[in-house]
Amino acid sequence: VAEHGPTKCLVDRLRPLLHQYRVTAYLCGHDHNLQHLADDVDGIHMDYFVVGAGDIVQNNHDHADDVPAGSLKY
Repeated sequence: VAEHGPTKCLVDRLRPLLHQYRVTAYLCGHDHNLQHLADDVDGIHMDYFVVGAGDIVQNNHDHADDVPAGSLKY
């Protein structure tokens, strides 16, 4: 939801694989902030964590409208 927003290739290619194999959490970094998004698809709960606040911490929500409503936890 921050500066870079969702990465189309990850949403289009990786997300279906994560759901297909019933992965329950996905961790990534770089966006210079902390984010927790969660969603439920076909009865499968998935948590996404962005952990990238090591050097610079930014608190923007430039792409908050690009994720499903109610999915952003922090």
